[in-house]
Amino acid sequence: MGEDCKAKIEVVLNNEDHVEMYLNGKTTTLQNMAISVMTQTIALGEDSWDDAKLRLVEAVFALPLALEKAWKEKEADNAAATDKSVAADTAQDAAQKAQGGTSLDKKLLKEEYKRLLTEAIEGRPGGMALMIALEETDFYNSPASAKHHLNVPGGLLLHSLNVARAALELCENMPQFAGCDKNAVLTAALLHDVCKAGNYIQKPDGSYQYRDTDLLGHGEASVINIQHWIHLTEKEVLAIRWHMGAYTGERDWDTLSKAYDRYPEVLCLHMADMIATHIMEAGE
Repeated sequence: MGEDCKAKIEVVLNNEDHVEMYLNGKTTTLQNMAISVMTQTIALGEDSWDDAKLRLVEAVFALPLALEKAWKEKEADNAAATDKSVAADTAQDAAQKAQGGTSLDKKLLKEEYKRLLTEAIEGRPGGMALMIALEETDFYNSPASAKHHLNVPGGLLLHSLNVARAALELCENMPQFAGCDKNAVLTAALLHDVCKAGNYIQKPDGSYQYRDTDLLGHGEASVINIQHWIHLTEKEVLAIRWHMGAYTGERDWDTLSKAYDRYPEVLCLHMADMIATHIMEAGE
């Protein structure tokens, strides 16, 4: 523990009725409250002010040692947890490589994903709840498919990013999509497959099986899931709902065409999904 991190306790004896104790000269309100309660308890637990001052002096010497011990234990626990996580990731990567799969830098991908999504939904109520839900549903560790593209841990994360990247490229380079709402495109791209999170079962041989829990297409299911946390605009709802394009079935083609005509974001997301799946992720 470096000198700059060691706890320094200062006791200020203002008068016989009040005691203040400071940790490293500055603390949060919550820390100040806890320290204040502790010092008042020490002071009021003695029969005289002289006895109280002696107890407080003892605390000045004892607390830094106790805090340093607790800090070192915390550092050791964090290091052990990190080692365990690294070992698990290494074993997982080795298993993927043995199977001819793809190893992903999920930490960097996750950072990029969260940055883009935070920008896209900035100011919307429920944004933080959505971020927490993505963690809890295992979104960042799920594969993108069971047997096809990016069927590896973190594949869903990479696929979502690839769709977002492709969609932004379309908006910037194709005049037909120049007028698209980029925040809507990003939101839809990053969340279009969110219903898949946590629904893949890994078999003993490392392959995956998809647990289809919905009687809806995964476009509709994603829309429903997302709106548990944030409100989606109509163009975002339609883009996510129709991101599979004509793959939804011939009976839906008339409705699909109307959605394309109303919002260019709908066609943009479908094209980005196809580019990501069949070009960017081909062979992955």
